[in-house]
Amino acid sequence: MKLEELFLGRERLVPVKGGKKLKVRQLPGTDIFIAPDGSFVMPRWSGVEEGKTPLQRHRKKWRPNELRYVVYSQGLPAALRSRQLALLQARVVSCPTYQTALTVFLEEARSAIISKEGADSQSFSPALRQKLQTFGFVFQRAQKTGVKEAMVKILFLYQDDKGGLNVGAMLARTVAITDRLRERLLGLYAWVRKYSAQRNALLAIEGEINEIIFRAASELEALGRDPKIIQGQGNRAVQKLIIDKLTTMSIKLEPVKLVQPFSRWMSFVIKDFDELLAALGQQDFVLARVLIERILFSIRLKSLQRSLGRILLRLGQDAIIKKLDWNNYAVWTTGLVVHLEYLVKQETMVGLREKVCRVAALALELAVEETETLRRFKVFKALIKRAYAIL
Repeated sequence: MKLEELFLGRERLVPVKGGKKLKVRQLPGTDIFIAPDGSFVMPRWSGVEEGKTPLQRHRKKWRPNELRYVVYSQGLPAALRSRQLALLQARVVSCPTYQTALTVFLEEARSAIISKEGADSQSFSPALRQKLQTFGFVFQRAQKTGVKEAMVKILFLYQDDKGGLNVGAMLARTVAITDRLRERLLGLYAWVRKYSAQRNALLAIEGEINEIIFRAASELEALGRDPKIIQGQGNRAVQKLIIDKLTTMSIKLEPVKLVQPFSRWMSFVIKDFDELLAALGQQDFVLARVLIERILFSIRLKSLQRSLGRILLRLGQDAIIKKLDWNNYAVWTTGLVVHLEYLVKQETMVGLREKVCRVAALALELAVEETETLRRFKVFKALIKRAYAIL
């Protein structure tokens, strides 16, 4: 996918939080949208489930006013992270839970009920009774109407066996439970397919942007070692070729400015490119070398921001699987603080237009303290997000 394709889709107005309408441009072939400020906008149905049975709920006609759009103001990484974490939740937690429950009620519970000869027959095995209780309490936290109905019927089934209800009535409960579990699984499968497609599209965009930035950095590093730049060697024709090459590089970087969280950063980089071209035109090679170093330093800072993005993804994944690793969090954040302290000096040397390293380091220092003392996950994550936004 070419980055230019992001801005070729048709314009439209979409409803967002607060009843406002936002002008966006649709990424061709997807249901992903981009706002004028570079934010990513994704659709989400906000309507309430209707109907008392899975069939009735399946036949519901979703109204246009029930479709809302979520704005990811931090742009591409935030939108991608939301889809990655949602898919992890579905595949690691939700789907396996519902699939296991469906198997239990289709096989274990139904077989146990059918084997009964009457109302006074032997009760469910302790293991099966434990499973019934477990699923009842797990589904109690669900938000979907169908799952809450399944939870109620599970608890009633548990009481039916204890109280000695007839076999037919107990089987009817398992039928209702399995119908609702199937409904929930089908619903999960439907949005997982959509989210997977969105994730793949966002990954393609991220890959294109990373490739553009990586190529620019590689070419600039090579130019920074070239005697024609370092010492001003070469004739006017050679220097003109270098200027043309840098101009092409700047043009390729220009679309990145239209995507968050690169907008403000890329505006500064483009200004540095303009000054670099002017310096080369005036044969001010000292200034040209300084500007190359400044651009390369800016790219390194963006690479550091990507590292923080990976930490945020890991934090979200750990929260889903309920396995926090504070020792690793301490190591990561401490290492980043040390690295940022080193970059503070370089930031001044290259004359970065907007100083950010010290402020980001302070946020991460607080995060390090959080890993060593109170270990409040929400506070720790908020501090990482603050440092991420600063960079």
